[in-house]
Amino acid sequence: MNLTITGRGMRITPPLRNYIQEKMRDILKYFENMVSAHVTTTVTKERQRAEVVIYGDDLTFKAVQTSPDMYASLDGAMAKITRQVKRHKERISHKGRHKPKHFGAKMKVITPLEMKKEKHEIIASKRFAIKPMTPSEAAEQMELLGYNFFVFFNPTTEQVNIVYRRKDGNYGLIEPEFWY
Repeated sequence: MNLTITGRGMRITPPLRNYIQEKMRDILKYFENMVSAHVTTTVTKERQRAEVVIYGDDLTFKAVQTSPDMYASLDGAMAKITRQVKRHKERISHKGRHKPKHFGAKMKVITPLEMKKEKHEIIASKRFAIKPMTPSEAAEQMELLGYNFFVFFNPTTEQVNIVYRRKDGNYGLIEPEFWY
């Protein structure tokens, strides 16, 4: 397992590094397929933030915790990651017992005239690698990360799809169609 520790606004001391490594060893007990992990610690005037991202074979787990104490932030983030990993293992063990949630998509069509009326700006941009997975795997990954939607490559249709959480608690699947 490859562990990267980054400090922003602070220096990573040997005791802090050892503490993080020990916490990661505890998580390894639950998650054998861990490929790499990245821990980022950030210090501002009032708060200390710990962000933990774990990359597995097919999954990514992420947790962020902020508090006045760095060790408390690390404990909180590691506890969140441990809960995510345990929940994932529980879902895998119960996989055949539950019916999958219904996938379906409804889209609101916005005309160009309506778009001109609304003045929205893009304030953030993000780039990420898209992994091939089924819609149910994408929904599971979305839940583990705590996102409302997840973009993935569907090898069945050989297209980029989006899975999202609906207001009724089920999932929706957007399969784009190109028209000329």
